[in-house]
Order: sequence, then structure tokens, then C-alpha cells
Amino acid sequence: MNAISSSLSAGGACFSPPPNSALTSSAGLPSPRHSPARTSALFWGVHRSLARLGWHLGELGQEATGRTLVLAGLCLGEGKPADEIKALFGVGEKHAPPALSDDEIVFIERLEGRALDDAGMPRAMRLEWPEALLADAEAALG
Repeated sequence: MNAISSSLSAGGACFSPPPNSALTSSAGLPSPRHSPARTSALFWGVHRSLARLGWHLGELGQEATGRTLVLAGLCLGEGKPADEIKALFGVGEKHAPPALSDDEIVFIERLEGRALDDAGMPRAMRLEWPEALLADAEAALG
């Protein structure tokens, strides 16, 4: 479990209704219109890892949009496989997001197997810390 997953699940931030409850979709996933806590957890997970997700998008030549950041957050931040992510989109529910395009499917498949924290990232980016403040923080914290 990575830092994002553990912080998202700490304190019950992620909403997981029991299987086959009225709050799950036909795929057994939490229904988007009944899980504001789940939406909030995903939003804050993407926000907390924005620099790292942006780095991955840049490495793959992908434009940073809200949708691509959410896709990257689901894959890299929550560790969901591409097939599970595909099932979240275009499921026919009233408030479900549109189905993934072919380009988006290729994008999430390219993300599979990558780690949120990559050895090729600059240290400040990996720490989600401003580069200009990194030397001061290292001096103060050792």
C-alpha cells in the first residue's frame, strides 16, 4: 500500500458500501451519486499528489486535464488496474462519467506498472515540496 492509499483509507475517508447494497452499481462498485465521501477522497488524493501525477503525464506526453489527473490518480494513487478503471466510466448511471476514449484507454494501460514515486523524479517533486524551499527544509530537519 502506498502513501496515498494509506492516507486515503485512514480514518474511513474511503467509502465502501457492502456488496449488493442499494449504494453499489451493477458492477459492485460504489455508485458515484451515492458516495460524496469517495469523490472527496479521490479529489484530495489527486490534489496531494499533483506534482507527481503531473510528472507522469509529462513523461507520457499527456496533457494535464482534470480527467487525465483523475485517471492517473486512480491508477497510480489507488493502484487500480486498467480494467477496473474502465468499468468506472460509461456505466450508464445518471451521473456516471462518459466512457473512456481509445486514447484514454491506451493512457491508463501505459500507466499500469508505474509507481507514483519514480526514481527519475526530482527530489522536490517526489516530496511534493517547492524546489526553492527544499534546501531550507533539509537544513532545518537534517
